[in-house]
Amino acid sequence: RGRLAKSLENFRRILGGSDAEVMTAAMFWRFGAARDTLRLYDRAARPKAGKGQILVRQRASSINHIDCHRRGGYGRNAMRVRGALNFPVVLGNDIAGEVVAVGDGVTRFRPG
Repeated sequence: RGRLAKSLENFRRILGGSDAEVMTAAMFWRFGAARDTLRLYDRAARPKAGKGQILVRQRASSINHIDCHRRGGYGRNAMRVRGALNFPVVLGNDIAGEVVAVGDGVTRFRPG
């Protein structure tokens, strides 16, 4: 019950937002085969750049080999937040695009 409630809370946060604040995202909710776990959402909430982070408008991205392993459970300890697995997981960390925002403390990048 606790894990399900946390996942639903994350789902509401990720799928909220107006049209100007949404993006398309590939996500999974549990570990397993792609046909059973991987879903594409076209109204996922666009994240904000936090401290030490940048936000990139992706022009191209991929779901690669390591993403497939993560979906299978690889790195599950790194996905824990306060002891619980933090689902859903958004895939596609290999990107090409443009920096649109920088968080506090970022000095090597700027929008554009």
